[in-house]
Amino acid sequence: MISRPTVEPLPRSHRRHIFWLCLAIFCVALPALWFYTTGYRFEWNGKDHTIVGVGGLYISTDMPSPHFFVDEAEVTNFRLFRKASYIQNLIEGKHSVHVQGDGVQTWAKDLPINSYIVTEAFSFNLPVVPRVRPITPYTTATGTVVFQVLNTSSLPFRNATMTVPFTATTSKATTTLIADTEYTFVKSLFASTTASTSLAQKIVKTVEQGLRNGEVATTSATTTKEWRNVRLYEGDGEVYATWLGSADKIPYYYCVDTVHATTTASEYGTHVYEGLIDTAMRAASTTRPLAIASIEGQHACRDRIRVDRKWQQVHWFDFYPNSTDLALMLLDDGLYVVEIDDRAWQNTQMLYPGSDLKVVLDGGRIYVNDHGYYGEVFTSLTQ
Repeated sequence: MISRPTVEPLPRSHRRHIFWLCLAIFCVALPALWFYTTGYRFEWNGKDHTIVGVGGLYISTDMPSPHFFVDEAEVTNFRLFRKASYIQNLIEGKHSVHVQGDGVQTWAKDLPINSYIVTEAFSFNLPVVPRVRPITPYTTATGTVVFQVLNTSSLPFRNATMTVPFTATTSKATTTLIADTEYTFVKSLFASTTASTSLAQKIVKTVEQGLRNGEVATTSATTTKEWRNVRLYEGDGEVYATWLGSADKIPYYYCVDTVHATTTASEYGTHVYEGLIDTAMRAASTTRPLAIASIEGQHACRDRIRVDRKWQQVHWFDFYPNSTDLALMLLDDGLYVVEIDDRAWQNTQMLYPGSDLKVVLDGGRIYVNDHGYYGEVFTSLTQ
C-alpha cells in the first residue's frame, strides 16, 4: 500500500510572523510606490541626497525609427507606443529636445518640464532632399514618364529626387506615347485656382499702391481654411491659427502652466505671454465669451497663434494633410511646413524649394507646378 504524504499546516506562530512580515513590506512599499508614481525620485548625484520631483515628455512622431535627444544626450530607455514615445524621469526645468533620423530634417525645441506633469509635443521630420513623383502629359507603353524638353541636360525638378523612372526627349512626336489622364486632372486643378489667385494678387497690389501714396490701408482676410475646429486665416500679411472648439478640448500648445510675466516669457517666449494678454483683453472687451481666455489658478490659454512666415510674403497656405498641428505655406523661396506650436519657437522645414511655384492640395495629395512641370510632392521617405 502506497502511503500518501501528509502536509501539516504551518504552526500558528509561523503564520503570525509571516502575516506581520507581509504587512511590514506592504506598509513600506506603498508610500514608496506612491511617491514614484506621482513623480518623485531620490537624487543620488552630488553630495546632498535629496528627493526631487520629475516630469515626463510625450512626443508624437510619424517617423518609423526616430532618435530622441534630450540636452544633447540620446535617450534609449523610452517607452515606445504606436506613434509616440514617452521619456520619463526628467528634472524640472527647460530641456533641449530634438528628434532626428537618417535622410530627414531635424526637429528641435526647448521645452519647459514641470514636476509631476507630462509635457506633450509633436515632431515632424521631412526629407532632406525633396521627393517628387513627376506627372507628364505622356508616358511610354511601360508606364515610364516622358519629359519633352528643349535640352536633355536640363531636366525639371533638379532640386529633388524623382521617385519613378523617367526619360527625356527633345522630340515632339507623340505617336508612340500614351496620354496620361492624371496629367489632365492635375492640370485642371491648377486651372480652377487661377481666378482666386488673381483676385488675391489684385488685393495685394491695391494695398501696396495705397501705402506708396501715403494712404492708410487696411486689409481683411483674403483666404480662410477651417478643419477640425481650427481656422487658418490671413490678416495684414500674417497667417493665424485660431481654435474654434470648446475650451476643454483645446490643443495643449495653446496653453501654459504659469501666467507670471517673467516666468512665462523665460520658459515659453515673450510672444506667448503677449498672446495671453491679447486674448484676455479681447475677452474683456467683447460680448462673446472667450472661455479659453479665462485664467484658472496657474493655467491660461490663448485662442490664436501667429504662424511663422520667415519674414517672407505668403502666397498660399493650407493645412498639412491630416493634421491641424501643421500648416503648409508657400513663401518666396519655396513650399514650407510650419508647426503651429510656438512654444520657444516654431519649427519650419522646407518641403520643396523654388520661386514662382504654384501649389494645390487635393485629397491629401500635394501637387506643385514648377514652371509648367507638374508633380506630387511626398512628405516622407516611405512614400
